[in-house]
Amino acid sequence: MLISLVSLALAADPTGLELNELTRAVIAANPEATVASATLAQARAQAAAAAPWPDPMVDLTVAPLSLGGMPGWQVEVRQDLPLWGARRAARDMAGADADAASSRLDMMRLELAEMAAMAWADWYSIHRELDLTAATLGVLRETRATTLSRVSVGRASDLDVLQVDAELGWLTTRTHASATERDVVAVRINTLLHRAVDVAVDAPPARVNAPTPEAGGERPEIAEAAAMTRAAEAEERMARADRLPMLGVMTGWDAMQAMPEDRWMAGVSVQVPLDQKAKAATVDAAAAGVSAARADVARAQDEVAGQVATAERRLRGDSAVLAALEHDVLPAARARVAAARAGFAAGTVDLRQLLEAERAALEADYRHEQQLATVVLRARELELAHGLLLPGAKP
Repeated sequence: MLISLVSLALAADPTGLELNELTRAVIAANPEATVASATLAQARAQAAAAAPWPDPMVDLTVAPLSLGGMPGWQVEVRQDLPLWGARRAARDMAGADADAASSRLDMMRLELAEMAAMAWADWYSIHRELDLTAATLGVLRETRATTLSRVSVGRASDLDVLQVDAELGWLTTRTHASATERDVVAVRINTLLHRAVDVAVDAPPARVNAPTPEAGGERPEIAEAAAMTRAAEAEERMARADRLPMLGVMTGWDAMQAMPEDRWMAGVSVQVPLDQKAKAATVDAAAAGVSAARADVARAQDEVAGQVATAERRLRGDSAVLAALEHDVLPAARARVAAARAGFAAGTVDLRQLLEAERAALEADYRHEQQLATVVLRARELELAHGLLLPGAKP
């Protein structure tokens, strides 16, 4: 299975901003996640307080005109008996709503983790592009100095110097564009961290390796749909219980009865639901809700399966591209540069060929670093598709 192809445990410079570090910071700083956590705590508390036992009713009656002599009074205690599983169904419904709130919090965290991963991939790519451009500018400046020395002895022309200057100009322009893009990505990261946009963001590691994403647990979308199904089933049970009579018991003492054996009373009450047509319609509506909720579970499962399959294929394809770059494109580009430099030093290769080789090697390095960042992002996407918030932790 593809899960063993590429590892997300990044072997990186510990001083750089790692993907997992950024993900944790984004989740911790996000106020929406804090609000969702408070909502979840509220739902849990409401679930614990759901369907309490009905409070008893105590009636005390006094005959006011008897207070001057032997007072006449009576007391009665009534208690409803919520039978037929209604209280349990209410508790189950509240608990399922709390579970759904927990799943929604997990979904929000996974979305934040995905945004953090996308920002980190761009952050890494743009820094590597700037580093590679700076290194190539240094090489071209040395080439310009060499060309100037050759012009002085008649082995090169001013046109050669202009060719190097043109290449330097293009790379300088690219540096400015890349620096602007770096600043834009820094704003994205600071926005995700909910801090001022001009706060300095740590540079990413100088290099990363892409080894194997971990498998996660259940996706929160499926867990939420399952929780909503349990809530719908509990609602149906409550609707069915509401069609049955409500029972109650009572006991009392009537001090105004002349005969002692008549003073203590006990009995039962029955509340009969007469409008069975309306209550049957409520049951039908609840049953339809159960069917819809169960269908939503199947929909969520299919959707998640599709996302996992898509993430696996993207990771497989991008990993193959990265392997081709590392095994074929980069070695050939670097060998071409080495040969062009040796030939230029020996006078067998002209400046135009050297500049073309340098440009091709730089583009190959750009492409490699971008693809490496893409593979890291794809591996992270596969973990998120499996419901894994961070490597080594469940969502």
